[in-house]
Amino acid sequence: MSLLHATWLSQSEDLPSDNSPVLFLWADTWQVATPKKPKTSPCPHPYSLSSKELKIWLEKKNILPEEAFDRTACLTLPSKSSIKTSKAPNKQSSEEAQEWATLPLLAGEVTPRNYELWPWKIDGLALTAWEASKWLTQLPLSQKDSDLSEEILWWTHLQRWSLGLIANGLWLPQIALRKNKYQHHRARWVPLLNQEKERKRLEEFIQKMPLAIMCSTPWIDKSKGNNNSRSKSTKSISAANPIASSLVRQDRNVVINILEEILDSQLRKDFNNKATNLDPLLAAWGTSLGSTNGFLDLCDEDLERLEKASKNWKGALYPNLKEAKTCLELMPPIKDETIWTLHFLLQAESNSALTISAATVWETDSNSVDIGEIKVEQPSEILLEGLGRALQIFPAIERGLETPTPHSMQLSPAEAFVFIKTASQQLRDNGIGVILPKSLSKGVSSRLGITIKAELKDATSGAQPGASLDWSWGLMIGGIDLTIKDLEILGKKKSPLVNHKGTWIELRPNDLQNVEKFSCDPPHLKLDEALTLTSTKGNSLLKLPVHQFDSGPKLQSILEQYHQQRSPKSIPDPEGFHGQLRPYQQRGLGWLTFLYNFHQGACLADDMGLGKTIQLLAFIQQLKNQGELTKPLLLIAPTSVLTNWKREAIAFTPGLSLIEHYGTQRAKTVEKLNHSLKQIDICITSYSLASRDSELFKNINWQGVVIDEAQAIKNSQAKQSIAIREISQGLKHD
Repeated sequence: MSLLHATWLSQSEDLPSDNSPVLFLWADTWQVATPKKPKTSPCPHPYSLSSKELKIWLEKKNILPEEAFDRTACLTLPSKSSIKTSKAPNKQSSEEAQEWATLPLLAGEVTPRNYELWPWKIDGLALTAWEASKWLTQLPLSQKDSDLSEEILWWTHLQRWSLGLIANGLWLPQIALRKNKYQHHRARWVPLLNQEKERKRLEEFIQKMPLAIMCSTPWIDKSKGNNNSRSKSTKSISAANPIASSLVRQDRNVVINILEEILDSQLRKDFNNKATNLDPLLAAWGTSLGSTNGFLDLCDEDLERLEKASKNWKGALYPNLKEAKTCLELMPPIKDETIWTLHFLLQAESNSALTISAATVWETDSNSVDIGEIKVEQPSEILLEGLGRALQIFPAIERGLETPTPHSMQLSPAEAFVFIKTASQQLRDNGIGVILPKSLSKGVSSRLGITIKAELKDATSGAQPGASLDWSWGLMIGGIDLTIKDLEILGKKKSPLVNHKGTWIELRPNDLQNVEKFSCDPPHLKLDEALTLTSTKGNSLLKLPVHQFDSGPKLQSILEQYHQQRSPKSIPDPEGFHGQLRPYQQRGLGWLTFLYNFHQGACLADDMGLGKTIQLLAFIQQLKNQGELTKPLLLIAPTSVLTNWKREAIAFTPGLSLIEHYGTQRAKTVEKLNHSLKQIDICITSYSLASRDSELFKNINWQGVVIDEAQAIKNSQAKQSIAIREISQGLKHD
């Protein structure tokens, strides 16, 4: 058993010429190994495959990357140690010496409670960010392959997320200035994570990131010296060479950097700067954004101008991602007052439930605060920067910024309404947290709507779509039940925000009018309407949202079957059917019956030879037994199988009467065809005649239309496809 892993190597001196990070692929396998003694440099991993073995294995699995280069890395991995006691080397000493040896955990082995982290030297394959993005796109999003580790699944989802960001235009060009003399100034693409849902996805990736993603350990091979040469030969990763390893932790900066590299590589590959007559500075930027390495060769003054402009551009859209963000919490008035309060807070990015007040931030004497277990640096700067951006969206905040240490402000009912309805989502999409009263923060459920309780009538026979239901209704808003009397009292306040029994809710004038019309003349609720209302969330009845639909036992059974939460029951062979249906055919008969009861079409897609013909004949026989077959069925099939249909019908359902509309003696007028169809259950004809005699067939009242070998009408614009659709449009449901 082998297990494939993928680790991000963000710092290395043995990389391609552009000095970019790489995705390091490696695998470990079950094999016999002896514990390794610590040395002055990390020991080779005893279970890992060599680069050559890894290539062969990946090729067999058909997932070998197109371009990858051999690579050796040092990774910090969970290990188990053992201590052996032996005689000391000095024969004159009676003391015993201890030998310390260790082994990494095996592939798929459960991590024990007591383990150690040790650095291991591992051979593998390195992929550039571009090659990694191509390779990950080919992998499945579900962990169906037991040879792929959990971090591979994490990587594939991150890659799909980057594609989503690109497709939605959530990216920006930026400038990355070099941090030391060995690096280059670069033009690069970065993700634009200003929308709340995208920042939540980032936090999910951070929390779910397997530690193997970032377990690379800096080390030096002392035998090759310690110098700062930039050659491509195997050499040190950094100036450290630890035998003991630090604890690997989830790091938000690592995830952000990985996402930036993956997204940058894909946008860079397809970017073509076609703009003309640009300022030379912008033209150089555009050229670098589409180059392989993104290097920028400009003077320091131009670089600083460009970097400042790009940073301001990004800052206007969303701030740098930090451990916390500015948050605005809206508090409703107390008792009979009308003034709302807006509190200023700091909110943890990773957990929206963790906040501290602005007052606490101003009171602290240090340059950091703790929000729960999260340490936030420069909290006052984060708070003021966020309030400045909030001011651009919700100008009323200006009143709250008149003091050096703003912590809260008051809002009028009108300002509170604007904050809730328009500003709150814009603030969230610009990196500002918003906390609203619970009853005002649920989207459509915060609208005035109705609740429904319904059940099939006792006298209902079967489950016909037009069957009437016994039902009652009530009013609800924000999860709170209301009566008509409550609504009348609240409506007299002439305010969009009203307090009902201690909870603030929004009343829309249009919803009040719709309730008035609804209560004066409630509709009759039928089964087909119940099916529609329960199909998805957010449906409405007479312009009022349906917040809750409670169904009785009989109705619930129908709803579960219709929405495919529970399969219809199998139906035994009907009386008059000469044969024996197999279990899967009896289930198919159950589905055909269920769909027919709701006037829905069906598609039998069993493989060839599994008896689709006799399933349909059994279904028609059942309709006749139940008195449902009151008109003839039109069956359209290729000419080559018409004889087979007649033969099968005679053999399995001799009680069904059948006529063939074919040949020169066929009926040529509606009157003659109607006469020939008297006491007939099935009329069979060919595709060519269905098209040629379509005007004739359109004027017949058919029970239904059956299409055999339905691939014959896959071209919706073909004449026979159009003709058959026109015939089917004339079907009437009694």
